Amino acid sequence: MNSLFHNLSKGLPGENYLTNVLVALLAELLENENLQKDKDVALKVLNLIAKEKEQPDFVHDRGICIKAQVRADGEQPDVTVSSNLPDGTRRMVYVEVKDRDDVRKEQLVRYRRQLDHSDAETRCLTLLCRPTTQVEPEDEEALRNQRAYWSEVYDTIRESKGRAQVGKYLLASFMQFLEEKNMQLKEVTGDCASIKRESLDDLVSLVNLLSLAMRRAGFERVSSIKMESGRETEPEEEVWTWVGLYGSYKSQQLSAGMHVYPSNPTELKLELQKEPDYPYRELKWVELQGLSSADQLRRLQTFLEENARQLLGIT
Repeated sequence: MNSLFHNLSKGLPGENYLTNVLVALLAELLENENLQKDKDVALKVLNLIAKEKEQPDFVHDRGICIKAQVRADGEQPDVTVSSNLPDGTRRMVYVEVKDRDDVRKEQLVRYRRQLDHSDAETRCLTLLCRPTTQVEPEDEEALRNQRAYWSEVYDTIRESKGRAQVGKYLLASFMQFLEEKNMQLKEVTGDCASIKRESLDDLVSLVNLLSLAMRRAGFERVSSIKMESGRETEPEEEVWTWVGLYGSYKSQQLSAGMHVYPSNPTELKLELQKEPDYPYRELKWVELQGLSSADQLRRLQTFLEENARQLLGIT
């Protein structure tokens, strides 16, 4: 059976509908002051998608107002969140929501410029997307490493919805809706090393896990998924495909990805490399097999944390 939100989406534009559903759900959970457990779930999601690390949590905010598609000064962010902080100052947040589309060139640059002219003392610009969403370098700069993934929203709701009083059904329906759109984090269960139609889902799942692990390990400016091809000359000519991500760790460029060889598709190794001199560390694919998605994520994060420091000579 399809989810409530899937059934209501028939004939409606995908990205705008997704934005409106998210805003309506959070607003509904925040509305009733007497249902604190429902409100707590909404606050957890807001703290994920609408604040920078050093900014205060939404827990103590007053008068939280969340709206979709509000036009101001010629710009129209997907989600606008405003509130009053306990010290009497104001908070203003823009959230750009993406499903399968990429960010339009200079879209986030314009939002940052408008946000910087706001009279709010606390400001945040966030991109809510999939790990595969493409972002231009100038928009990455405007974003200031502030993004959240739909899989994180899914996990936050999954961990919190059991405490909700009235919103349980809505939260469960929204989780099912995200599952129907393949937005939850999935463990890699098959042979993801072969670049073939039947294994692409596993390969994408692995890169999605890798992207989130890099962010949690302290990498900044993590790129969207990249694919490159080349040819070996020794010992024999063979075309290979590299699939992975780039990111900055302690202000130095590193890449994390897999070289896939048609002649030996099952020998998959994750390689963390330092640019541009290319020393690297390896994690064999077999070390992730049989683990849940949460355990695979933790294993990848540990590998990245330990080996990034070694590659850069950080003790």
